[in-house]
Amino acid sequence: MIIDVLVLAVLLISILIAFFRGFIREVLTIFGLVGACFAAYIFAPMLEPVLSNFFVSPSTEEVGKFLGIIPYPLLAKLLAYGGVFIVFMIVLSLLSHFLSSGAEKIGLGSIDRVLGAIFGLARGLLLVGLLYLPFFYILDDAQKESWFGRTMTHSYLEMTAKGIDHFIPKGAEEKVEEVKEEAPSNIERLIRGAQPDRSDEAEEDTPAYDKDKREEMDQLFEDVGDE
Repeated sequence: MIIDVLVLAVLLISILIAFFRGFIREVLTIFGLVGACFAAYIFAPMLEPVLSNFFVSPSTEEVGKFLGIIPYPLLAKLLAYGGVFIVFMIVLSLLSHFLSSGAEKIGLGSIDRVLGAIFGLARGLLLVGLLYLPFFYILDDAQKESWFGRTMTHSYLEMTAKGIDHFIPKGAEEKVEEVKEEAPSNIERLIRGAQPDRSDEAEEDTPAYDKDKREEMDQLFEDVGDE
């Protein structure tokens, strides 16, 4: 029941966000993220040496740290990649805003929202499918039935995970199978490692005879033998 509520909550939130934002903004947001990452990958290496020379002189042998924590070369790299990413995200966000506003002005606002809700549903299904994917790979059918058998959304989660599985490369799937096979032994090893070693404690708790007690016992045996 809890799983059903979580799945429906994810779907509902995704649909509402996409409905109020509209299809154009949602799609351009995704393209904006991809485009900003690509732009950072292309242009940040060109900007990084400029920032590095700004913080550290090429003739300086010792590299300082910003606030005594972050080395300046690392700071230059972070600013280069982060700066390019943020600039492109702002530009593409403004573009999506103008396009969405233009769609509303020409009477396409309702269509944009309906398409946005459909997009939100698809995105929500993809998200819950990705969240379910580790269980899809690691658990066998009996374990899935034990864990998710009483949920109404289990069949939809299974169907979505199977659809996502078709797009995963074969090598990654084989790696998952290796992890699945090694999982029981790894879990057992972790449990064993978490348990305290009782052998040393047992040895410490076992009373040991000291030299005087051994001599007393030897003397007692000798007296008994003489009698």
